Amino acid sequence: MAVLNLDIAQRLDIVCRKGDTFEFSFDVGDSLSSLTGTWTMEVRPTEDADQAGDIILSLSASNLPSGVITLTGTNAQMGALVAGLYVYDIQLKTNTTTKTYLYGTFKINDDITTV
Repeated sequence: MAVLNLDIAQRLDIVCRKGDTFEFSFDVGDSLSSLTGTWTMEVRPTEDADQAGDIILSLSASNLPSGVITLTGTNAQMGALVAGLYVYDIQLKTNTTTKTYLYGTFKINDDITTV
């Protein structure tokens, strides 16, 4: 039996801290750096949560010629989140396609200092 697997997404679990600035950079390499599109990261309570109101964090970045993509969440955005375990994915959306490249769990650890 043959299998055609079109799922190119790689799993990467992320752990961050509530209230701290979130910055995640990754190099997409030469093959993707020439594409014009937007990289979007969405964090949701569960994989089944698919309504716009289920998104607890949404970050985006434009594709840069350097091939390095940086998604940044401010300390205010991160401070508004509830500590816990969520799921996320990161997709590249162009004019004609959408592909998921990274996915996994998104754990938010509680913070002590809230100043």
